[in-house]
Amino acid sequence: MNEPRVEADIVVAGGGLAGTFAAISSARLGCKTILIHDRSVLGGNASSELLVD
Repeated sequence: MNEPRVEADIVVAGGGLAGTFAAISSARLGCKTILIHDRSVLGGNASSELLVD
């Protein structure tokens, strides 16, 4: 099985507030950045995903 190979300077695991801002900051500094997140929206506990009707 061939899996795609991706190279990056920084890999951020988790798209909560800290992970999102870490990925944005590293990209702004010119690093090739990968953000890995398993949800449909970024932001963690501060996201709209946690709203209860």
